[in-house]
Amino acid sequence: MVKQGQPLGLVVSHQWSNILFDWWLEGLWRLAGPIMAEKIAVAACVLIFFWGAFSLVGAISGRPAWPSAPLLAMLSYGWIYHMGFFNYYLSCGLGFWALSWVWNRPGRATPAAAAWVLSVLAHALGAAVTAGIAVFVILARKAAPAARIGLTAGACALVAALAFGLGAGLPSHWELQQTLHAILATPFRPFGAKYSFLVVCITFLWAVLIADHWEGRWEELMREPAAGVAVIVACGIVLLPAAVVPPGLNRPLTAIDFRLAFILAVAVQALAAHSRQTILMVGSQTLLAVAYFGFLAVDYRHLAAAQEQFNKAVYQVPEGGRVVAAVTGLPKWMSPLNHMVSKACIGHCFSYASYVPSSAGFRIRALPGSPVVMDSSTDVDALQEGRFLVRRRDVPLYGIFLASRSPFRLEVRPLKVGETVPRPSVEIPPDWF
Repeated sequence: MVKQGQPLGLVVSHQWSNILFDWWLEGLWRLAGPIMAEKIAVAACVLIFFWGAFSLVGAISGRPAWPSAPLLAMLSYGWIYHMGFFNYYLSCGLGFWALSWVWNRPGRATPAAAAWVLSVLAHALGAAVTAGIAVFVILARKAAPAARIGLTAGACALVAALAFGLGAGLPSHWELQQTLHAILATPFRPFGAKYSFLVVCITFLWAVLIADHWEGRWEELMREPAAGVAVIVACGIVLLPAAVVPPGLNRPLTAIDFRLAFILAVAVQALAAHSRQTILMVGSQTLLAVAYFGFLAVDYRHLAAAQEQFNKAVYQVPEGGRVVAAVTGLPKWMSPLNHMVSKACIGHCFSYASYVPSSAGFRIRALPGSPVVMDSSTDVDALQEGRFLVRRRDVPLYGIFLASRSPFRLEVRPLKVGETVPRPSVEIPPDWF
């Protein structure tokens, strides 16, 4: 619609990153429509991520990564997947492919470079992290084994200097929970507390497998490049800000600790994959995967029912109308309901409080005074925090309100000038069954 010149107050920007998945999705949309485009694009991303991680674990451990397949499948449907950070997700998958080609095979530099260029187009953060890992691995391979621990320490010092520079030069924010990402398998907790049991089990299994292989050879473990990578990424999780506002953007790049935890999980799994306790590895990870995907299957039923409520709600709004969701989901660091109104509006209405156009970090950007979307990140934040005051310029505007928590039901009504839009929270999917 924007490219067709409709007067929506939106433009398509030309940028060099955070665009690959968008290009992909747009092309598929033209060929097969929005429903099939979503399914094909997401499925392809999952395959690229899984096989990239599979290839990297195999390259690090020196043997096919089939024993790690159950856990890598869980990781492929982990927190990043459910947050919908698909450009970053795709960037990591392509970066894993690039790393697997240079880990033990310097002659594969050309395909690695091609994969890394695509990774840059997907997301700069994922590309930067995997490029830094590649440089470290190349230097570690050339260094004497005794010098590798010092190389790791030097890389951690660079990470600390980067964290200090970001804090001093850009608006930044740290969270107390960051350390948990460095010591626990948090990417395997997409929703509520019931996944915490699996997080603890995976962390314990990693410790057992690593200790089994390197028992009595801890100095040798620390000289292993993959261990150095794990330590450096863990330092990044703890020291770097959880959110930072890069130059030129109106919103922070958030969840940096969550994003790095995915890369750490692959590095730790690669170290665990050295263990010859294959039966323990396969059996334990298979049981964990059965429980994990069983939890997801139950949760998806609740999410699908919630999406259907949003679908019904938006069709009570006149075609081309503007809609905001006066309800949010728990846990707040996931907010699984946040994008449901945007999906429901496709082809019928406009999600007025979408953060994408006003952030200046995506291809679609809002011009001042856009008639279909908020042009200010400040207004978007106010609505998400339940303190947005409806102005004359915002009406006509329709709100989707929580009518019932259990069963989850929504209702729609027009908003009035001077009305504050609330944002009550509801736990969907429920924490336990």
